[in-house]
Amino acid sequence: MEANKEFVKCQNCEKVIAELNDVGMEPSAEECYKMGNVPIPNMGWLCCQECANEFEKKHEVTFTRTPDGRVDYYV
Repeated sequence: MEANKEFVKCQNCEKVIAELNDVGMEPSAEECYKMGNVPIPNMGWLCCQECANEFEKKHEVTFTRTPDGRVDYYV
């Protein structure tokens, strides 16, 4: 990773999800979502459902879940 670049990182494990640029992020938010990354409104991104589960436990928060148990605000 280059020092002058900015990235979207998982709020739990800090894995890079996307690179920020002048027009948004690459891959796009839609592409990241389709790849299984988990956007949390007013917070940021988590790289996967496992990190969403860990983040909930670590920070004692509860995210909105689908009937099948996935964290997802955009179903």
